[in-house]
Amino acid sequence: VNGITFDIADRQAAADAVAVARREWDAIGEPSRRAECCWLDACRALTDSDFAGCVQAARTGLEVGGPSTYHAPLLQAWLAWALRLQDHFEAAEAAAASAIELAGDDPYRGTIALGAMAAIAEDRGDWPEVERYFQGQQEIMVRNRVPDIVGRGGVVEHNAVICAILGRTDEALALARAANEIFSTRDNRGLRQIFPLMHRGDPRPGDIEKSLQRHHQRLRLPPLEGAADTLSERLVEFAGRLERLGRRDKAEDCRRALAAVRAATGARDGAQGG
Repeated sequence: VNGITFDIADRQAAADAVAVARREWDAIGEPSRRAECCWLDACRALTDSDFAGCVQAARTGLEVGGPSTYHAPLLQAWLAWALRLQDHFEAAEAAAASAIELAGDDPYRGTIALGAMAAIAEDRGDWPEVERYFQGQQEIMVRNRVPDIVGRGGVVEHNAVICAILGRTDEALALARAANEIFSTRDNRGLRQIFPLMHRGDPRPGDIEKSLQRHHQRLRLPPLEGAADTLSERLVEFAGRLERLGRRDKAEDCRRALAAVRAATGARDGAQGG
């Protein structure tokens, strides 16, 4: 990472490092390490919005590692996200269900698996179901005493979006403020790079850099204004994707929530996508 952006050299260095690691572990033939390398490659591809590359890396990892390796549920989750972002919804849902089953109560793998299924429910506009998956994430984190640095910020942030869509504007703003507080600490800022990708609309190369820039701008805003700005950005993204998928009534849910957030806070118009 170079500042709050990724340059071409950084991306190529990451790709080269993963390729070297994959070759070395392939030569040794250790399944769990081979699967881990494929997971890293899938992460790199997803971050670059290379969804076909992510699918290929995830499927290779599952093939070489099998279902019993530590990274199997993570590979299934990444596969689900990449398939979803290519509009292969049935295959994505099957992969997410497998991820949930394999992850069990493991806090890290379980929250990622539930997040993948939540993203698929988002595309249906099934807001109560999305909230159920996010509540499942929170329950796993609380049960396992997961500290904020591990990833609670992203879960809280997306719970805030769903609360806004469900008409609970005050609760949504409180959750958005809590998420911004988690992400404002030095140790957590690095985590901010992945969450905009996980539940945004139709990500493109360069979107993560833009989201990071927006995040750093928000840190200079008053807490409530920063929370409203975060909510507005996510609601605009949700509405845009649902509109593209032909779910105009669900997109309208997001627009109503956006209007309520702005009315509650006097937030400025024209929230930008991340």
